[in-house]
Amino acid sequence: MRIHGWLLLFCFLALTQYSVGAETPRIFHASPDSLQNARADSVECILQSGDLQIRKVSIFIRNDRWEMFRERPMEYRSGRYVYDIDPETATGQYLLYFILVEFGDYSVVASPAESPEKQPHRVPLVSHVKKMNNPAESR
Repeated sequence: MRIHGWLLLFCFLALTQYSVGAETPRIFHASPDSLQNARADSVECILQSGDLQIRKVSIFIRNDRWEMFRERPMEYRSGRYVYDIDPETATGQYLLYFILVEFGDYSVVASPAESPEKQPHRVPLVSHVKKMNNPAESR
C-alpha cells in the first residue's frame, strides 16, 4: 500500500514540477489503508508551497480512546514531512488525524482540505497483517 501512495505523490509532483511559483499551496498525502495495532509506523506527506515560506507542519492525531486531538510536529526528511507513530498511540480500533501546514504569512492548508477536525483521515488498526501465501507452497 505504501508503494501506491508514493507513486501517487510522485505523479502529482512530476505534473507540477515546473509550475510551483504562484500556485496554491497543497499537501500531497495518501493515508494508509490500515496500520498494525501497537506497532510503530509513520505518516508522510509532501508539500507544494510555491513562494510561501513554511512556518510549521503539524499532525493532529488521536486514537479512539482519546477525547481530543494532540498536536505533534512533523519532521522534514529527504523532501517529505514525516511523523513517527509510537506504539502507545497506535492502540484501539482506529487512528484519526489531519495534517496542518502554517506558512510565513500565517495562511494555512490542511489534509483533508474540507473540515479536517470534523472529517479527519481515519485509519483502522488491525491486530495482524495478513501475509501473502508462498506460491511455491500452494502447488
